[in-house]
Amino acid sequence: NLSVGATYGTLAAPTSGMIIEGNVGIGTTGPVAKLHISGTETSDGSAIRITNTTATLGKTYKIISKNDGTADIVAVGAPDKVIASMGVK
Repeated sequence: NLSVGATYGTLAAPTSGMIIEGNVGIGTTGPVAKLHISGTETSDGSAIRITNTTATLGKTYKIISKNDGTADIVAVGAPDKVIASMGVK
């Protein structure tokens, strides 16, 4: 269990979890949002992958940031299916 932050350091973290005060960065030392992820995409083009591992509802989604400034949210499957597109071309 881990508690991080000026005031959160005195709080009990959830069982097998953590509580973090402030912004969190993955791949950056200067996060400017609650969750700031920076890095290159994977071989399938995804920058972020979210998986629900519940046996009956298990779904995986990936967010693909494209070179034209837009992004797609894709449901991973056979075949993958774009479920939302964001941005202006």
